[in-house]
Formats: sequence, C-alpha cells, structure tokens
Amino acid sequence: MVRSAIAARSRVRRVTPLKAAAALGILLAGIQAYLLVKWVAGPNFAEVSYGPTVPPTWMKVAILTVQVLSTAMVVVLVYRFVVVPFRRERRIPFDGLLVLTALCVSMYDPLSSYFHVWFAYNSYFVNWGTPMVGMPGWQSFNEPGAQIAWPIFFIPALYAGMFLGIPVLGCLVMRRARSRWPQLPNIGLLAICFITIVVIDIVLEGLVVMRLGIYDHTGPSIPLLDSYYSHNALANIVLVAVTITAVTALRYFRNDRGETLVERGSEQFGRSGARPSTLRFFAVFAAMQMCLLLGYHVPMAIWTTITPNSAWHEDMQQNSYLNDHICGVGTARVCPQG
Repeated sequence: MVRSAIAARSRVRRVTPLKAAAALGILLAGIQAYLLVKWVAGPNFAEVSYGPTVPPTWMKVAILTVQVLSTAMVVVLVYRFVVVPFRRERRIPFDGLLVLTALCVSMYDPLSSYFHVWFAYNSYFVNWGTPMVGMPGWQSFNEPGAQIAWPIFFIPALYAGMFLGIPVLGCLVMRRARSRWPQLPNIGLLAICFITIVVIDIVLEGLVVMRLGIYDHTGPSIPLLDSYYSHNALANIVLVAVTITAVTALRYFRNDRGETLVERGSEQFGRSGARPSTLRFFAVFAAMQMCLLLGYHVPMAIWTTITPNSAWHEDMQQNSYLNDHICGVGTARVCPQG
C-alpha cells in the first residue's frame, strides 16, 4: 500500500502545468493545421482583388513598403530571439517563444467576425482570402474572392512585433510601478499596464496603421480621433488592451526559476535541448491561443451579435479595396447603414 501511495503521488507530480499546457497546445496546433490544409486545398484559397476602385498611389506605396519591412522584421526577430539563443544555449527564451507563437496565432485574426463581419483589411495587400471561413459553423458572408482578405505578409509580422514589443514595455512599466509603490497589489499593476496599452493602441493602431488605409472597423469609435480611413472601434481598443495585458502578465509573473505559469515543470526535461524547447513552445502556444480567444475573439464575436447592424463607414462602402467585396461598391449587396 505504501508503494502504491508513493507511485500515485509520483504520477500526480508528473502532471505539471507545462505538460497540461503543452498537451492543449498540441491539440490546438492540430486544429490549426487542419484549417490551413482545408484552406489551401479548397476553393476559398483565392485572391480578394482590390478592384474596381483603385487605391491612391500613396496608399499603394505604403502597403508595398509595409509588406517588405514586415517580412524583414520577422526575419530579424526570429534570428535575434530564436536562432541566436538556441545556437548559443540550446534553449529558446520566453521572448523567442512569444515571437513564434504570435506568428502562428495571427492566422486567427479574422475569427472575431465569426458571426458578423465588422472589419475589413485592404485587399491591395497580397492575400488569398482567409482560412477562418473553414471554421465549423462560420456564419459571416464569404465566397471565393469575396471574404476577409487576410494580409499574409503583414498581419503575422504585426502580431510578432506587437506581442513581443508591447509586453516588454508593459513589464517595464509594471516594474517601475512596483518600485515606486511597493505596496501596490498585483491588480493595481495590471490596471496600470492596461491603461498604458489602451494609449498605445489608440496611437499606434488608430493614428498610424489605420490612417494608412491598412484596415478599417465598423462600430462606435472615439469621435475626436475619427477620420477617413481611421475608425478604431472602442470595443477593439478595450479588448486589445485586455488581451495584451494578459500576455504581459504571463511574461511578468514568474517563479524563482524564471518560469512563466505554463512553463512550470520544465526542469523535469532539463534546461536546454530540443525536447524542453518544443514542449515550452506548445505550452506558450496554448496560452497565447487562450488569451486571444477569451480576451478578444469571443467577447468581440458576442459584441457583433449584439450590434449586427453597425454602419459600414463611407470609406469602406465606397472603396472596393476596403470592403473585401463583402458589400458596397463592386458588389450587389448593401452594407449595414446603422
């Protein structure tokens, strides 16, 4: 009986956060692989054209430049945070895992339009539609060549930079706050981080990215910051901040071994080598998926079911490169008028 009890306790100890999260990550990776294969092998792997409306020259130049710089940035980030550390120490640091998993989960960026298309990318970007239309039960309008035009040479890079750079800054802000106010509870730290990310999103997404005509939103936005090509939805601002705050918290709160919540138990497999790095990748991948799903996609999808008739802005309705041929100019369908 004593041996049985010891064996039972040993089995319990072996079920670590790392193993549980990695198992979930492997399952989620299998689902993602299925969606990718279904997309590429099916009829929805088709370009969403930008015509008949032609983007202005400055916008074409901006989009082409963004794609080149984004591709270069991905190469630099992967080399700096993944390749170099692994060659030096046979280990990928957490920031390297953030880069890799952010690249992977970027495929789900259109998922919040599961019930209702509430935003559109500029279809002048290189695109072949979106793999999300292959999700079981997808309800938003889609046809080959008329669906959300996921920019494959921009959104993955945006995710990699965003989910590395902003959490790094958020952790710095929380460390400074902890130093300034030692008695501040963790919820206070997270509140400061959340407010910081709200400001970053308003500036970076609303005042820079969207004004280049890269994508546009429907739904209520900040009136004083509204302009042609820039309608950063309030729901988007809040949920982006919620999601990135969750990722920042994952990066910030570690145990005495320097392990994040989902990496705990990695000492069973050693500090370096391919096996622990692979398990940690799938564990962080699962964490990223859950942060995005619960922090952004599910609440945004619910919000769009509550407000399904949010007006498509004039710039989206009158420019085919901003409506993805879902409604408005270039289609026989009328966009929601609010």
